[in-house]
Amino acid sequence: MRSLPETLCAKPMATGFRLVGSLSGYEGQIWDENILLASRWWPQEPSEVEWASFARVASVDAESD
Repeated sequence: MRSLPETLCAKPMATGFRLVGSLSGYEGQIWDENILLASRWWPQEPSEVEWASFARVASVDAESD
């Protein structure tokens, strides 16, 4: 049997940042024109500092591609 992450069931986002909660944790995502550019997993809801760090680092990485 093949398993897939719960967050795969969430509707794709056009453009922006979002935090998707699931039964086992949280996934931060950055989308651009319906393409997932970056994601990060946390077992519990990230703090404001963790979220800001992910957003900053992932945004820089996405821009450098």
